[in-house]
Amino acid sequence: MRCRSRDAPRQSPLARGIRPPLGLLLCAAREYEGGVRPCSRQARRLRDHRGTARGRSALRSPLHPGGAATPARSLGARRESSRCAPLRWVDRGRRCVSAVAVATIEREVLRLRADGLTYQETADRIGRSRGFVYEILLRHGARQHEARIRERAEERRRRQEETLRAIIGETVTADILDFFDSLPDDSLDLIVTSAPYNIGKVYGEAPRADRMRHLHYHGWMMQVISEMARTLKPNAMAFVQLGNTRDDANQTVPLDILFFDDFRGAGLTFQSRVIWTKSHGLQPKRRLAERYEAALVWCKGDSPRFNASAARTPQRHPEKRAYKGPHKGELTCNPLGAWPTDVWPIEQVKANHPERAPGHPAQFPLALAKRAVMLYSMPGDLVCDPFSGTGTTAAACAEAGRAFVGADLFYDDVRRKRLAAVTPDTVTWLPGVSAENLAVWQAEARRRDVPASPISREAELQLLLGALPGTGRRDEAG
Repeated sequence: MRCRSRDAPRQSPLARGIRPPLGLLLCAAREYEGGVRPCSRQARRLRDHRGTARGRSALRSPLHPGGAATPARSLGARRESSRCAPLRWVDRGRRCVSAVAVATIEREVLRLRADGLTYQETADRIGRSRGFVYEILLRHGARQHEARIRERAEERRRRQEETLRAIIGETVTADILDFFDSLPDDSLDLIVTSAPYNIGKVYGEAPRADRMRHLHYHGWMMQVISEMARTLKPNAMAFVQLGNTRDDANQTVPLDILFFDDFRGAGLTFQSRVIWTKSHGLQPKRRLAERYEAALVWCKGDSPRFNASAARTPQRHPEKRAYKGPHKGELTCNPLGAWPTDVWPIEQVKANHPERAPGHPAQFPLALAKRAVMLYSMPGDLVCDPFSGTGTTAAACAEAGRAFVGADLFYDDVRRKRLAAVTPDTVTWLPGVSAENLAVWQAEARRRDVPASPISREAELQLLLGALPGTGRRDEAG
């Protein structure tokens, strides 16, 4: 066995060209790159590793691609360095390396690329993969033929913008992924849609039922979600109504739970989970009847657009007053209605519903689509429904004064006929304002016109009755 002389300087494993296992990279970076002093368990693991055969193998260090020796430093110097210049740590999946080490590797990659080496030659030189090299060059805009790549990207975006301008106000007959591929990045203000549930429904003139293998369906929807996130503008919203599906083992799977992590993985921020309650639904034998479906609301950013007055509901007690404090006796309710909640009781479109379109097995209610459009967009915004179906979202946009674009493979005639009968709203409808609400606030305004004096409950009731439209007692009450 070879022994080291006491007078010989001690070298670190990295200086001798030893490459520890991936689990010890963090400890090595901390100890030999001037970072925070390693914890005792990590230090013991590194010391134990030095005596193993794997630790003695002559592999190039990932922290020093050139293989140059690094002089050892005393523990006091390491402590002083850790106090003066603490390191940041970069998470690279299953390995963690110091920011100094990452910067060293990136500088080496950029230098080799500037010298004219190819991706593979650069990867061989630093001991990494071509994909690793390409990611660094992509991040720094130093890829091979970078100018040509940027020129082609700009040309593609111009084509996409021209296509979008040409199809605004229409529903394109196309596959959903082909439709999204024709849209530029950051081009949509809102997405309102109801995705297919993959439960065997037959849509339009499709040759077979809408049923895929569960993993195939999940992967396909992941692509759709990714395209939704790409095409939304910053701080734009997505309202996606989802129900339940069944997997290959015929087990019920809620789609809002299945796709939740996929939406977050696409870079969207969760806002709300809307519960759409229905009066009719499935009547199973061995479980509870289904009387609701969910809709997930997402934002591409941290500043969501939200118009509360567009979805307010009438107050239950609009005449409620403050009973103490500086505003004692004043009305406490908002004249525009109660603040909207995440429970929406909306009638389902069944066979005898006036909105029912022939041939569609799962039609979207107009009230649901219009409430989402009014809540999360402004007049003139561009709203998209990639699963247009019978044109419910398009009709809601036409009534609310929003631009629309969508796609579907079937129901062209149904959509055309339906949109031809749509009449745009001449005023902005506020659903939370009721006749009782108006009467209460009109009476309050009348009370403030007269000198302040005590008023009895009977007199207040007379004022309320006089303010109600159609009672014929308004002048008498005055």
